Amino acid sequence: MDKSRQEQRRQAARLETEIREYVHIQGQRRQLFPRAMLVGFLAGGVAVVFRLVLEQGDTWRDWLLVWAHQYPQPGAGCFPCLWVP
Repeated sequence: MDKSRQEQRRQAARLETEIREYVHIQGQRRQLFPRAMLVGFLAGGVAVVFRLVLEQGDTWRDWLLVWAHQYPQPGAGCFPCLWVP
């Protein structure tokens, strides 16, 4: 009977350790989630800004081509061609 009580105590100690570990991991997740959300929002913001800059650059390039074609001098069309892919 003494061995069965020792076994019960060991099992209770193992369960208590697992519960503490579970609670600790949950606490870490609670700290990690807001950070992950912040990183996600920042990455999305960078992507949006990058796309806006690309669109603005395309608009500026088109404007430069139209402007350069207003002056039909030799070599005037080469300047904007440097930025055309």
